[in-house]
Amino acid sequence: MKARTFVRFLVPFLLVGCKSQEPSELKETYTRVYPEASLAEERSVALDLASSPRVRPDSGEKGVVAVSPLSMAHQNELQMRGIQAFKDGNLGRASAYFEEAERSIGLGEKELLAASATAYERGDYPKAFERAHALWNLLERRRTKTLEEDLRTSPFREAALVLGVVQLKTHEDKAGVALLESLVQSARDWPAPYLALAEHYQGKKAYNLSARVSNAGLDRAGVDPRLFVALARAYRALGQIENAKITLGRALKIFPEATSVLLWLGISEFENGAVTSACERFALGFAKDESNPVAAHNYSLCLVRGGDWERAENLLRNAIGRNAEVSHLRLLYGVVLKRLGNLRGARQTWGEFLALSESSDEKRALVEAALQDLTNEEGAPEKGLLAPMVP
Repeated sequence: MKARTFVRFLVPFLLVGCKSQEPSELKETYTRVYPEASLAEERSVALDLASSPRVRPDSGEKGVVAVSPLSMAHQNELQMRGIQAFKDGNLGRASAYFEEAERSIGLGEKELLAASATAYERGDYPKAFERAHALWNLLERRRTKTLEEDLRTSPFREAALVLGVVQLKTHEDKAGVALLESLVQSARDWPAPYLALAEHYQGKKAYNLSARVSNAGLDRAGVDPRLFVALARAYRALGQIENAKITLGRALKIFPEATSVLLWLGISEFENGAVTSACERFALGFAKDESNPVAAHNYSLCLVRGGDWERAENLLRNAIGRNAEVSHLRLLYGVVLKRLGNLRGARQTWGEFLALSESSDEKRALVEAALQDLTNEEGAPEKGLLAPMVP
């Protein structure tokens, strides 16, 4: 999938707002360093944050501001709610909370990590880089070991991961790859940097490198469903379809309920004409994680094939509401709206896809043709939109 947002990273970092056993890698990173706590519990340590170093956007990279405990009540509430919204997958709300807190007292380490990941997953890469860089500078000031030693510990390794993936998205490939490779060498048993590098090489069409990194991650970091999927994707791109099937089969035996594995198995089966089996995978994937836009799209495709257009419309509308940046959700949604007689809605939906998608997206030509043929009840161009969405 090609989009201007983080959608291309759905495989290694999975899905925004995902609440299944496979949370977004950046959200998982935050939760690992700062375990789940209720708002009440986090407020109980509000005064502790008053003495923590914080960065304000108008103070420069080295800016650290003192905070009076008297000013903490409202500001800390903003930060705690921002962190909670981030954990819950409500990125828009999280971003608003962090922006307001940043303008006033600034953000500390804890908030910078969540705020950087939020900006990254919303596609605001300059803001993500700014926050990731500020976080790295805060951590640098309290380093007591070598970089290699620090990268083995939290939150240094998490900050390095965020900074590295952001650099890859801001055209600083060499710096990003170097940092992630350093992370692989230092935190050898952590899947995250292997996943980031595998996806990066996949995007660069360096499929052998992607396969090599994925295999190394499985060997060193233990089994992880996302590493199996990354390896299977590399095999598919190399034309090694049988190896891809074997890899996904191995993953299914170990992780029978992993959403990413179910979706890729379904996509593979759908492409090979095993539509009934594919739809069973999609239905199970959606049942496991209804917030997953790929699962929602592909399950809706099966509903369409079964003639349940109204239910497909409802599922897709809700999926777009939760994942506004995922342009490809609008492909099938436009088809459904047209079938239900809502031509105005179909026109608007496909127009939104054209506004969100990159000029190189191969689906654009089909959508443009479908818009030209909007009044044709059995429009031929839209038939090309009735295909599974690929993460």
